[in-house]
Order: sequence, then structure tokens, then C-alpha cells
Amino acid sequence: MVPFHRQSFDFTCGPACLIMAMRHFEPALASGRELEVDLWREANLVEAYASSRQGLALAAHRRGFSVRTQGNAETIELVDCLGLDPSLENRKVAVALHRDLKRRCRQAQIPDAVKPVSLSDVVEWLARAWIPIVLVDARLVGDVEVPHWVLVTGIDPHTVTFHDPLAHAGNTNAPRREFAKRLGFKGTSCAVVIEGQPQASRGEPPRIPGSSRAAPSNKLHLHSNAALSA
Repeated sequence: MVPFHRQSFDFTCGPACLIMAMRHFEPALASGRELEVDLWREANLVEAYASSRQGLALAAHRRGFSVRTQGNAETIELVDCLGLDPSLENRKVAVALHRDLKRRCRQAQIPDAVKPVSLSDVVEWLARAWIPIVLVDARLVGDVEVPHWVLVTGIDPHTVTFHDPLAHAGNTNAPRREFAKRLGFKGTSCAVVIEGQPQASRGEPPRIPGSSRAAPSNKLHLHSNAALSA
């Protein structure tokens, strides 16, 4: 089971989802507000307060996790689709930070597939026992039209089950058709997929800085079906 972590602030849905994914592979990971804020500092887009796929992926990589990303936006994710209109100087800063994040991800050799995220992709990731964090329209769980990160834990022919960091408990259910409709936000589609800890495949006991315990096996028991398609 993937542990649940409720976000502490309106803008930390991405870091909250990343904490859940990391804690699945490293239960001893300290998961308080301090880590949530640290992850947000590393992953946020400044002008939007939101977190980019590159920022979240790099934060996971720095903590010893194997991670990949996918998305159709090569510009500054979320800043434009949120309708923000930063000053020229602030946009220069946002562009510079975004380019730096992309450069660091390339240096870290984090795989990035530049294409939209589909429900079929999510099914495949779950079948591989990976943890997918995906961007959705928050109207999936409420009535406010804003981008929102959620962590998918399972899919069957009719239902998608996911951890919504805005909820008070995990395993929120949504009809498969509705989830597919709300996947992405205003044409921006992206995902951060935590694969586990690469040391585990070499038989070494993977550890997280600050933890004295080895991580568990990355075998994930989720109710997914690899034969399903979107």
C-alpha cells in the first residue's frame, strides 16, 4: 500500500504526492512539513507557486530514487496555462530557472518522454510496479479549475483509484471516463513516475539520507490491469 500524506499548503500538492511515492519505497523517510517545504523549494516554478515535472523528478533523484518524466510541454509548465502575466523581468527569471532544471535533469540522465500522458501510460506504469504522479484538472475532486497533482494507485475497467493530497484520507475513486477527461490541465499533460531505488536492483541496501533503515522491495501490489487501454 502507498501511504497517504495530506498537503500542508494550497501549493504543495506535488511535493505531498512525491512524499507518498518515496515513503512507499522508504517507509523510514521522515515525512513532515519540513520535507514538504524543502521539496517545494526545489521544484516550484516561482511565478506560479506550482511544481514542475522536472523539479519534482530532480528532487526525487537527489534523494536516491529512480525516476522518469513524461509530458507534452517543453515551455514553462503551468505558468502560461494558469493565465499568469508576469513582468518581462520575472519571466526572464522563470525561463532561466526552468532551463536550469531541464539541464540538471539531462545531466542526471532522468528519462523524459515528450508526449501527452494517457490512461494507457498510467496502466503500464502501474503494471511495472512504478508509482505514477499525474497532473489533473482539480475539478476531478472539486469545483475549482486549477492544475493539481495526484498519485494513482490502481485502475480497473470502470474506476481509477488515487491519493488526492487535498483529501483527508487516501484511495479516492473516480469513474475511469471522468478521470481520463480530467487528465492534464488546459492542454498541459505531465507525469512524474517513481520507479524505486536503483541500488535495489544491484542487491545493495538502498538508503535515504537521514535514514538508518534499508528500503523494502519495490514490488507494488496495485489493482491494475496491463491489458486495459484508455
